[in-house]
Amino acid sequence: MTKARTQLMQEVTTHLVEAGFDISSQCDVRPSCFDLVARRGDEIILIKTLANIDAFKKDDAIVLQLVAQFFDAIPLIVGKTTRRGALDEGVVYKRYGVPTIAPHSFESMIVEEQQPRQFIQRGGRFVAIDGEKLKEVRLSLNMTQEELAERAGCTRQTIIALEQGKYVPSIELAFKIARVFNVTLEEVFQYEE
Repeated sequence: MTKARTQLMQEVTTHLVEAGFDISSQCDVRPSCFDLVARRGDEIILIKTLANIDAFKKDDAIVLQLVAQFFDAIPLIVGKTTRRGALDEGVVYKRYGVPTIAPHSFESMIVEEQQPRQFIQRGGRFVAIDGEKLKEVRLSLNMTQEELAERAGCTRQTIIALEQGKYVPSIELAFKIARVFNVTLEEVFQYEE
Protein backbone atom coordinates (compact mmCIF):
# COMPACT_ATOMS: atom_id res chain seq x y z
CA MET A 1 0.00 0.00 0.00
CA THR A 2 1.37 3.42 -0.93
CA LYS A 3 2.13 6.07 1.66
CA ALA A 4 -0.68 8.30 0.33
CA ARG A 5 -3.19 5.47 0.56
CA THR A 6 -2.03 4.49 4.06
CA GLN A 7 -2.46 8.09 5.19
CA LEU A 8 -5.91 8.25 3.58
CA MET A 9 -6.92 5.00 5.31
CA GLN A 10 -5.83 6.43 8.69
CA GLU A 11 -7.79 9.64 8.03
CA VAL A 12 -10.94 7.70 7.11
CA THR A 13 -10.60 5.46 10.16
CA THR A 14 -10.17 8.48 12.46
CA HIS A 15 -13.34 10.11 11.11
CA LEU A 16 -15.34 6.90 11.46
CA VAL A 17 -14.27 6.44 15.10
CA GLU A 18 -15.04 10.11 15.79
CA ALA A 19 -18.55 9.58 14.37
CA GLY A 20 -19.18 6.54 16.59
CA PHE A 21 -18.69 3.74 14.06
CA ASP A 22 -17.29 0.32 14.91
CA ILE A 23 -14.63 -0.57 12.36
CA SER A 24 -13.34 -3.88 11.08
CA SER A 25 -9.66 -4.54 10.79
CA GLN A 26 -8.29 -3.67 7.39
CA CYS A 27 -9.03 -6.25 4.71
CA ASP A 28 -5.57 -7.35 3.56
CA VAL A 29 -6.73 -10.08 1.20
CA ARG A 30 -5.90 -9.09 -2.37
CA PRO A 31 -7.62 -8.44 -4.60
CA SER A 32 -10.34 -6.88 -2.49
CA CYS A 33 -13.20 -4.64 -3.53
CA PHE A 34 -13.24 -2.92 -0.10
CA ASP A 35 -10.76 -2.06 2.64
CA LEU A 36 -12.95 -1.46 5.70
CA VAL A 37 -16.36 -2.26 7.05
CA ALA A 38 -17.87 0.39 9.33
CA ARG A 39 -21.02 -0.10 11.39
CA ARG A 40 -23.12 2.22 13.51
CA GLY A 41 -26.41 0.70 14.61
CA ASP A 42 -28.07 -0.71 11.50
CA GLU A 43 -25.94 1.39 9.16
CA ILE A 44 -23.15 -0.52 7.42
CA ILE A 45 -20.64 1.05 5.04
CA LEU A 46 -18.18 -0.87 2.86
CA ILE A 47 -15.30 1.52 2.14
CA LYS A 48 -12.60 1.39 -0.49
CA THR A 49 -9.81 3.98 -0.14
CA LEU A 50 -7.72 4.99 -3.12
CA ALA A 51 -5.29 7.83 -3.71
CA ASN A 52 -6.33 7.73 -7.40
CA ILE A 53 -9.84 6.43 -8.06
CA ASP A 54 -8.89 5.36 -11.58
CA ALA A 55 -7.39 2.24 -9.95
CA PHE A 56 -10.95 1.08 -9.13
CA LYS A 57 -12.06 -1.08 -12.06
CA LYS A 58 -15.48 -2.10 -13.32
CA ASP A 59 -15.10 -5.67 -11.99
CA ASP A 60 -14.32 -4.25 -8.51
CA ALA A 61 -17.48 -2.15 -8.68
CA ILE A 62 -19.66 -5.11 -9.62
CA VAL A 63 -18.34 -7.21 -6.74
CA LEU A 64 -18.53 -4.34 -4.24
CA GLN A 65 -22.15 -3.62 -5.17
CA LEU A 66 -23.08 -7.31 -4.86
CA VAL A 67 -21.44 -7.61 -1.44
CA ALA A 68 -23.08 -4.36 -0.31
CA GLN A 69 -26.48 -5.57 -1.50
CA PHE A 70 -26.05 -8.89 0.31
CA PHE A 71 -25.27 -7.16 3.62
CA ASP A 72 -27.69 -4.25 3.07
CA ALA A 73 -24.67 -1.94 3.20
CA ILE A 74 -23.64 1.27 1.51
CA PRO A 75 -20.69 0.92 -0.91
CA LEU A 76 -18.39 3.95 -0.88
CA ILE A 77 -15.07 4.97 -2.39
CA VAL A 78 -12.98 7.66 -0.68
CA GLY A 79 -10.30 8.99 -3.00
CA LYS A 80 -8.19 12.03 -3.70
CA THR A 81 -7.64 12.23 -7.43
CA THR A 82 -8.49 10.99 -10.88
CA ARG A 83 -6.40 11.28 -14.01
CA ARG A 84 -8.11 14.64 -14.58
CA GLY A 85 -7.06 16.06 -11.21
CA ALA A 86 -8.25 16.36 -7.62
CA LEU A 87 -11.81 15.44 -6.67
CA ASP A 88 -13.94 18.45 -5.75
CA GLU A 89 -15.08 18.82 -2.16
CA GLY A 90 -18.81 18.63 -1.49
CA VAL A 91 -19.43 16.61 -4.65
CA VAL A 92 -20.45 12.96 -5.03
CA TYR A 93 -18.98 11.26 -8.09
CA LYS A 94 -19.92 7.86 -9.47
CA ARG A 95 -17.19 5.38 -10.33
CA TYR A 96 -18.91 2.55 -12.20
CA GLY A 97 -22.05 3.31 -10.19
CA VAL A 98 -20.34 3.43 -6.78
CA PRO A 99 -20.59 6.74 -4.87
CA THR A 100 -17.14 8.32 -4.68
CA ILE A 101 -16.10 11.30 -2.55
CA ALA A 102 -13.03 13.27 -1.54
CA PRO A 103 -11.64 12.94 2.03
CA HIS A 104 -12.97 16.32 3.17
CA SER A 105 -16.43 15.44 1.83
CA PHE A 106 -16.22 12.15 3.71
CA GLU A 107 -15.42 14.00 6.93
CA SER A 108 -18.33 16.41 6.40
CA MET A 109 -20.70 13.56 5.65
CA ILE A 110 -19.65 11.19 8.46
CA VAL A 111 -18.65 13.52 11.30
CA GLU A 112 -20.74 16.64 10.64
CA GLU A 113 -23.63 14.75 8.95
CA GLN A 114 -23.72 17.28 6.10
CA GLN A 115 -24.80 15.64 2.87
CA PRO A 116 -23.13 16.76 -0.35
CA ARG A 117 -25.37 18.88 -2.57
CA GLN A 118 -23.70 18.28 -5.91
CA PHE A 119 -23.42 15.09 -7.92
CA ILE A 120 -21.33 14.33 -10.96
CA GLN A 121 -22.32 11.48 -13.21
CA ARG A 122 -22.79 10.84 -16.91
CA GLY A 123 -24.61 13.82 -18.31
CA GLY A 124 -22.96 16.43 -16.12
CA ARG A 125 -23.10 18.03 -12.71
CA PHE A 126 -26.35 18.00 -10.74
CA VAL A 127 -27.62 19.66 -7.57
CA ALA A 128 -29.76 18.13 -4.82
CA ILE A 129 -32.52 20.56 -3.96
CA ASP A 130 -35.21 21.22 -1.41
CA GLY A 131 -38.36 21.21 -3.53
CA GLU A 132 -40.48 22.72 -0.76
CA LYS A 133 -38.10 25.65 -0.43
CA LEU A 134 -38.15 26.17 -4.19
CA LYS A 135 -41.95 26.27 -4.16
CA GLU A 136 -41.95 28.58 -1.14
CA VAL A 137 -39.67 31.10 -2.87
CA ARG A 138 -41.68 30.91 -6.12
CA LEU A 139 -44.96 31.53 -4.30
CA SER A 140 -43.48 34.39 -2.26
CA LEU A 141 -42.76 36.12 -5.58
CA ASN A 142 -46.33 35.45 -6.80
CA MET A 143 -44.92 33.46 -9.71
CA THR A 144 -46.67 30.53 -11.36
CA GLN A 145 -44.87 27.34 -12.27
CA GLU A 146 -45.35 28.22 -15.92
CA GLU A 147 -43.80 31.69 -15.47
CA LEU A 148 -40.79 30.23 -13.67
CA ALA A 149 -40.37 27.58 -16.35
CA GLU A 150 -40.49 30.15 -19.14
CA ARG A 151 -37.96 32.45 -17.45
CA ALA A 152 -35.62 29.55 -16.57
CA GLY A 153 -35.85 28.00 -20.03
CA CYS A 154 -37.41 24.69 -19.05
CA THR A 155 -40.86 23.10 -19.02
CA ARG A 156 -43.61 23.47 -16.45
CA GLN A 157 -43.36 19.69 -15.89
CA THR A 158 -39.72 20.16 -14.89
CA ILE A 159 -40.69 22.78 -12.28
CA ILE A 160 -43.47 20.50 -10.95
CA ALA A 161 -41.00 17.58 -10.69
CA LEU A 162 -38.43 19.82 -8.95
CA GLU A 163 -40.96 21.01 -6.38
CA GLN A 164 -42.10 17.44 -5.73
CA GLY A 165 -38.51 16.21 -5.30
CA LYS A 166 -38.80 13.89 -8.30
CA TYR A 167 -36.11 15.53 -10.42
CA VAL A 168 -32.51 16.51 -9.76
CA PRO A 169 -31.58 19.52 -11.90
CA SER A 170 -28.32 20.18 -13.69
CA ILE A 171 -26.13 22.84 -12.14
CA GLU A 172 -26.92 25.04 -15.15
CA LEU A 173 -30.69 24.87 -14.58
CA ALA A 174 -30.21 25.47 -10.86
CA PHE A 175 -28.23 28.65 -11.58
CA LYS A 176 -30.88 29.84 -14.06
CA ILE A 177 -33.61 29.44 -11.45
CA ALA A 178 -31.52 31.22 -8.83
CA ARG A 179 -31.00 34.11 -11.28
CA VAL A 180 -34.76 34.29 -11.94
CA PHE A 181 -35.28 34.63 -8.17
CA ASN A 182 -32.30 37.02 -7.89
CA VAL A 183 -30.76 34.98 -5.06
CA THR A 184 -27.68 32.82 -4.59
CA LEU A 185 -27.87 29.16 -5.43
CA GLU A 186 -27.51 28.21 -1.75
CA GLU A 187 -30.54 30.31 -0.77
CA VAL A 188 -32.84 28.37 -3.07
CA PHE A 189 -31.21 24.97 -3.06
CA GLN A 190 -30.55 24.43 0.63
CA TYR A 191 -30.56 20.65 0.90
CA GLU A 192 -30.87 19.06 4.31
CA GLU A 193 -31.65 15.51 5.39
